[in-house]
Amino acid sequence: MRPQKTVCSRPAGAGRIFHVAAFISPYVGRGQTPGNKDRKLKTGKTGRLWGGYWCEIACIDCRLVTVVRYKMCGKLVFIFILGHYLLAAARLPGRCRHSSQRIAMSTIRKVTVVGTGVLGSQIAFQSAYSGFDVTAYAVNDQSAEQASQRFAKLAETYVREVPGAADGKTDAAAARLHLSTDLAAAVADADLVIEAIPEVLAIKQETYARLAGLAPARTIFATNSSTLLPSAIKDATGRPDRFLALHFANQIWKFNTAEIMGTSDTDPAVFDALVQFAADIGMVPIPVRKEKAGYVLNSLLVPLLNAAAELAEGGYADPHDVDKVWRIATGAPMGPFQIYDIIGLNTPYNILSQGGERERRLANWLKENYLDQGKLGVASGEGFYKYEK
Repeated sequence: MRPQKTVCSRPAGAGRIFHVAAFISPYVGRGQTPGNKDRKLKTGKTGRLWGGYWCEIACIDCRLVTVVRYKMCGKLVFIFILGHYLLAAARLPGRCRHSSQRIAMSTIRKVTVVGTGVLGSQIAFQSAYSGFDVTAYAVNDQSAEQASQRFAKLAETYVREVPGAADGKTDAAAARLHLSTDLAAAVADADLVIEAIPEVLAIKQETYARLAGLAPARTIFATNSSTLLPSAIKDATGRPDRFLALHFANQIWKFNTAEIMGTSDTDPAVFDALVQFAADIGMVPIPVRKEKAGYVLNSLLVPLLNAAAELAEGGYADPHDVDKVWRIATGAPMGPFQIYDIIGLNTPYNILSQGGERERRLANWLKENYLDQGKLGVASGEGFYKYEK
């Protein structure tokens, strides 16, 4: 026979890692352990084992799975706990996974992207292309119109560069992608909110303070910050256990890495959910095990870009020559100033302007020689190089 229901016997608020599962068969009826609120477990796989049966029972709140062997003898059930796996509770000692806000990992279907700049638009389009329902929040009507144009260009790019995109997939993505200038409406039913706004700490903190009061308590928040630590933002979110960083590279359909980095407060189940989400939208997930400004990618890339900018700003070499020597001598396909253009010069400017004296000097050089002249990189048609729009 196959068991139907059981209850979790872990005392409420206990610091123990393991569950002691009270396995109640249909013959015995539905039981409840004192001090619990009838925390239900669902049954998983079953089979025969050692003259009896085995069964997986998984708590629907904390996702810990206990494997038991049971043997019927009349109306008595003999239980043998064989082992545990998927120990979400074990990763954060003393924190019970039986919270009222369940982390339904498989139900991340509705995604909101806050910010519709170059990368925010790409994240929104890639998520919709991968089958998710996506709302992209733009700060005003002008930004929404610009985002609409970016989405149209992305659809054309995907048809040219992504295998299979010409078979109606971009049209299906467009149908799943919606624009909104109403932040409350944009996040009202979101399972996941990905923030992709300017790389300025105060702006991010202010945005998350607004989101905290608008999004459902179950919603996971993820920042696409390229250099800021999530721990500097977490208190503003109102849900530090459901907040972490999810960092994408520009041109994500081609350079498809996604770095996932939590804080000491991030629930491990949330971290795992974002790793899975990244894979589900076609990214290669890169878990970052400890907080590190710049993650992996920018810890390597930013020093290169800053060194290149210092060479050009100081008059040592022309940007094109810097790129030329880098490509020829290392075999790299692009030089640092070509990378600058792909990123878009606004992002490095925002990062540099928050730094020390050296970084601020480089930021002023970018502003005076490029930004103030409308040279923003590939997106504007000109940066350190000229591009066809």
